[in-house]
Amino acid sequence: YHIFDEIPFWGNGRGYISGKRTVLYLYDEKENELKQLTDADTDCGYFFIQDEKLLFIAVTWRDVLPLTTGLYEYDLSTDSVKTVIDDDKMYVSYARYAGKDIVFAATDGKIWGEGQLDDLWILKDGEETYTLLHKNTEELAYGSTPMTDCLRPGGTIFKGKEDGTLLFMAMKGHESAVYTWKDGAVSKTVSLKDGAIACFEENENDFWYIGAEVNALNAVYHNDKKIFDPNEELMKDRQIPEIRSLSFQNRQGETVEGWVLLPADFDPEKKYPGILSIHGGPRAAYGMIFSHEQQLWAANGYFSFYCNPHGSQGYGEAFADLRGKYGTVDFDDLMDFTDLVLKEYPNIDETRLGASGGSYGGFMCNWIEGHTDRFGAIASQRSVSNWVADFGTSEIGFSFDRNEMGATPWTDMEKMWDQSPLKAADQAKTPILFIHSLRDYNCFIDQGAQMFTAMKHFGVPSRMVVFEEENHGLCRNGKPKHRIRRLKEIGDWFDKYLK
Repeated sequence: YHIFDEIPFWGNGRGYISGKRTVLYLYDEKENELKQLTDADTDCGYFFIQDEKLLFIAVTWRDVLPLTTGLYEYDLSTDSVKTVIDDDKMYVSYARYAGKDIVFAATDGKIWGEGQLDDLWILKDGEETYTLLHKNTEELAYGSTPMTDCLRPGGTIFKGKEDGTLLFMAMKGHESAVYTWKDGAVSKTVSLKDGAIACFEENENDFWYIGAEVNALNAVYHNDKKIFDPNEELMKDRQIPEIRSLSFQNRQGETVEGWVLLPADFDPEKKYPGILSIHGGPRAAYGMIFSHEQQLWAANGYFSFYCNPHGSQGYGEAFADLRGKYGTVDFDDLMDFTDLVLKEYPNIDETRLGASGGSYGGFMCNWIEGHTDRFGAIASQRSVSNWVADFGTSEIGFSFDRNEMGATPWTDMEKMWDQSPLKAADQAKTPILFIHSLRDYNCFIDQGAQMFTAMKHFGVPSRMVVFEEENHGLCRNGKPKHRIRRLKEIGDWFDKYLK
């Protein structure tokens, strides 16, 4: 049995977490002893050591997890802890030393809510109060990379240097690169044009990084030269359709970036089915790096197309802000992009279109289900269908839903219901596949189950596939046999209704 006495009571990929904390310990190797540095109510999510000092990000809480964290410095020589920033002021993402100064990335969320981008802050050596180092007017998403099922971020993404310079990895638009802050200015330092850098390391003479070029898999680079490509032999004899850019101005006058993959062995005299893919987040973004799933659809004879609609990260806070607007401007962008793709690529049969997406993309697939019948088949994965119910079941429902919906079930249930795909389930006609994981505590299984039950109730062709021992990250870090089965289920569903 499990006891819940706080929220969140479970965590995606972590299981039941009520009452559990990640505690920071100091290990004395000589004495073979552990010393506990944080107490039973404090959760420590990050630490960094330089010489005799240790920076760590933590939050002390009971009952309801706050949306802020604190930054602390532990001095090993004096066995003392200094508070850099209290845990009720901002959310701190990263922290490092730059010489003897402490530099950190954090946001107060006062303007754009929970998803607001970080600014850079500094506590100078010998001073007691931190100050703003750099306002993030460049709209850089620190630590983010384009969404794909092949790039797994890890390693150093934020580093201070002795001369006070700060290096960090960030995404802007569809590209992630390494940027440098120096003397009050930020500049792009290292990039793979239109590609993605996942992590880096450097010293005085050398710079290493792991990254992916356009339509390519990960490789290791040293001083801008590729030194190791583990997939070179595997990929050299495979047909890899090029990624074609297709952008447009949406109804708000904003630029929406999109891309198209042509089917393998494309014949201009033939008609083909097409699949619209929708990313999660929604504060995330597709890019031009290799995606196995998109390539698979192309290899199986589909046009594969995808874009970064309103709500996507990397194009400014106003563009990314979807609070209270789910299913409106984002839906318009996706439908207008689909119209554009059909116009520019007349070889796509508009009667044989599919839509696929997970997380926010799953929400949008559910929304599409009840708001248009232009698609012939839909694959909705790890989705949200009912924000009112999601508030009480998702690990982040009490915080994310409140922020994104601009309401709670008690302040404005109708507003949450109006933005719930389940409300329009009685209008559904399109055959729809649901994929969910039993340990997905981010988008809990009740969300897919409610929509699936509604489809059966209204006589819409539907199927639900539920994976044991998998969580919200099934398509990226699930068991290989489950990832293969997931793709088979989606491919078979589209083949059945679109070919």
